[in-house]
Amino acid sequence: MIKMERFQRTRVKICAIQYTGCNMDEILSKTFKEEFQFAYDYQQCRYLITAHRGLKNPHTRDWLIFDEKGRDLIDVMPDEIFRQTYEKTDSEEEEGRAE
Repeated sequence: MIKMERFQRTRVKICAIQYTGCNMDEILSKTFKEEFQFAYDYQQCRYLITAHRGLKNPHTRDWLIFDEKGRDLIDVMPDEIFRQTYEKTDSEEEEGRAE
């Protein structure tokens, strides 16, 4: 199970998941079919990529940022920048499709 947490920046609220590595790839690709897909390199190694052009592919410790309802991927952000930009909300509700 992947636990989605709520964060906000001023009035903008989001849901986010910290990417912990390839152990999450299968769950993310099944839970968010429209957001992620698999790609293969020249050695036929499989890795997870974002389905939308312009978004960075996730690396370990990056944050996957979704809209407030936890449905659409809007950004992939390194941990340091994420922590400078967003603060965790007090809401204990864990909504979203990642459950």
